[in-house]
Amino acid sequence: MNIGKQCDLQVNKSVYVVDDSAEMRRSLHKLFGAMGIDAFPFRSGCDFLDRIDDLKPAPILMDIRMPDIDGLELMGELRRRAKTWPVIVITAHGEVPIAVRAMRLGAIEFLSKPFEMGELEGALDMAFDALQDRATEERDRNAALARLASLTQREREIVNRLATGLSNKEIARELDLSVRTVEMHRANAMRKLQTGNVVGLVALMAVVEGGRTAIGHA
Repeated sequence: MNIGKQCDLQVNKSVYVVDDSAEMRRSLHKLFGAMGIDAFPFRSGCDFLDRIDDLKPAPILMDIRMPDIDGLELMGELRRRAKTWPVIVITAHGEVPIAVRAMRLGAIEFLSKPFEMGELEGALDMAFDALQDRATEERDRNAALARLASLTQREREIVNRLATGLSNKEIARELDLSVRTVEMHRANAMRKLQTGNVVGLVALMAVVEGGRTAIGHA
């Protein structure tokens, strides 16, 4: 079993087990322990949500059918709270339509009871890889934010316009500045952002804004 990518970033080698069956929780806790993975059991979706703010990002293994809120409702609530943790759903035999709905909500895999050890291991590898990817994205986003925060107000105004495709002359006209002043602020901004061209600038801004290009006040 791979248990995630080999990478400098450390991800949480834990799994949250959300299942109303005490027997299933005990079995999975024992199984994960043998794999060297910390398993944290939750008896219901509400129990998990009540404690989620104190939890670190980790894969979630959840039963799709639970008495308080079912797995689909729980996934919807996770999305509402912007908890993009990898989810593996457990379904009973013949619940493929429900599993498909779960995948559309963001589940990375579903396991149909009874599932084989190899299926669980494969799903966990996918989950830990996804967690690693998201940790890398968060690291890159924080680094980009730190660079953008170093810009002055004028530099932000110019950077925003560069990202929309305006030339130095057009920016100078719009901001009532000389072209030389725009060039000076542009050079300073590019140095702070550690990029040499507009393509790199747009890519960096997309990392931070999820595709939006405005930084601060234009």
